[in-house]
Amino acid sequence: GLNHLADLGYKRVLTLSLAGGQNKPWDCRGYNCQEYLQLLESTGMARDRELIRHTPYDYASIKLIIDEVFASQAPPEAIMCYSDFIAIHVYQALKERQLRIPDDVAVMGFCGYPGGRFLEPSLSTIDLEYEQIGKMAAEVILNPETWQKGCANPLTICTPHQLVQRQSTARKKV
Repeated sequence: GLNHLADLGYKRVLTLSLAGGQNKPWDCRGYNCQEYLQLLESTGMARDRELIRHTPYDYASIKLIIDEVFASQAPPEAIMCYSDFIAIHVYQALKERQLRIPDDVAVMGFCGYPGGRFLEPSLSTIDLEYEQIGKMAAEVILNPETWQKGCANPLTICTPHQLVQRQSTARKKV
C-alpha cells in the first residue's frame, strides 16, 4: 500500500494503525516504530512520527485524529489505513470536514473488503485474498506430514496479496 502511494508521488502519508492493548508494544503490521519510520523513508515519504497514529476501531477516535491532523500546518496528502474498515470511518470523517477523496487527500485500504468497490469514490486496497488463504490452510491441514513434529524444515507459507487500484488514490491530471 505504501509503495502504491509512493509510486503516485504522495510524500506526506498519515498511517492509521489499530491500537493494541495497554501492555502491547508499539506495532504496525509487524513493524516497530523505528522500522516503520525507516520503511516510510525508504519509499521517499516523510519520516514524521506525528503522521503515525494508533486508533481504536471506533468512529469518534478516528474522527478526532482526522480533525487534528487536518488542522495542522502540514496536513497529509494521503492516508494509509490499517484496514478497509478503518477507511470507511475515514471516508465519513473526511466528508464531515468537506475534504474530497482523492482531490484533497487519497485514501488507501488494506484487506480487500469486497464492499470497498461500492464506496464513493471506490477504495484502493491491498487484497489479502482470503479465499485463497483459506484454500491454502485447508491443504496444510489435509497434509499433516508437512507440518507435524519431526519434520526437518519448518513450514513457511507465503500468502498471496494484490494491489487493487481504484479511484480513492488517483492523482489529478495536470
